[in-house]
Amino acid sequence: MILQVLKVRLKMVNKLFTFQVILFYLLFFSSKILAQNVCNKEIGRPELKERLINLQKIRDDAERGIMENKKILMKAQEIILLARTRGDVEAGQIAEEAARKAQETINKYRKNKEQAENEIIKMKEILQLMEKK
Repeated sequence: MILQVLKVRLKMVNKLFTFQVILFYLLFFSSKILAQNVCNKEIGRPELKERLINLQKIRDDAERGIMENKKILMKAQEIILLARTRGDVEAGQIAEEAARKAQETINKYRKNKEQAENEIIKMKEILQLMEKK
């Protein structure tokens, strides 16, 4: 009786092991084939040009955001000076908070602009390579 149970379990283990090996090979080779298909797939020049235009829009929006927030920062600094001369602590604190937020926003826009510019450079290089081919 125990021997029969062990034989059944051994068969189940063998089937499970075989299933796992087959699954591993299927996943391993199918992932390689999919990776080759993705690598071999050519991205068209129109898609790259469209992406380049979108990146340029992102860069321009970031530049506008930087300029607008610089204006806000300057206004906040003016209010801080006026509040200090008049002794209005609450207005000074509010203006300092606005100045801090404007500076944080400027930094975010600068980061976005820099990333967009880096991608624009890469896209232009790719387009030049495509034109040479």
